[in-house]
Amino acid sequence: MISGDAGDAGKIASSLEKSLFDKGLNSYYLGASHILRESASENTGLSSDIREEKIQRLGEFASALAGAGLIFISSIDAADDYELEDLRRLTSPDEFLYVGSGESPALGRQPDLSLAKDLTAEEKVRKIEELLTLSSVIPEYII
Repeated sequence: MISGDAGDAGKIASSLEKSLFDKGLNSYYLGASHILRESASENTGLSSDIREEKIQRLGEFASALAGAGLIFISSIDAADDYELEDLRRLTSPDEFLYVGSGESPALGRQPDLSLAKDLTAEEKVRKIEELLTLSSVIPEYII
């Protein structure tokens, strides 16, 4: 899960998916904003009920894809502690890694990796890939 400033987290996640795919790894990216779209007649603001439903669906989707052997990558703007804990619970027993990019309202849970704003997109992807390797999500070698 990549969380941070609006738009930035999605760009990083999309670049990570492409990099992993280019390495022959089964990966899939889905941004939280694509999980549950509001109809045009509804408020454009994101109510807490709608955001909670997005988190629930995202966690269930992540669990299903990880269970099928894919590296599931997602992004959400400014995830808080409750949302991160809910996602971790929903994806258990699979690995849940939290990458912070920019400002985050999460106060209790420290990211597994914090990305500095001054890094290029390629450097951010490389750092996430290093985290995935250290966490044994990506094997150190592929036959």
